Amino acid sequence: MKTIQAEASQIPFAKQIEEIVMSTPVTDIHTHLYEPVFKDLLLWGIDELLTYHYLVAEVFRYLDMPYHKFWAMSKTQQAI
Repeated sequence: MKTIQAEASQIPFAKQIEEIVMSTPVTDIHTHLYEPVFKDLLLWGIDELLTYHYLVAEVFRYLDMPYHKFWAMSKTQQAI
């Protein structure tokens, strides 16, 4: 990872901030990675995959349909 070299004389605590940021663990939780014990929080299957929020955002770039009509459809209809 490329670090930004800050001028310590111009940015107070720059070194400390960089050390904290670089040493802070980040956990990226995705609902399709949950264990089955999470029940309704676990999203799996082809419909959930095709209606994943990122893909839906990409679809709206090309889809000629009002948002409210899309969100009124079932997951299966959205996936088609």
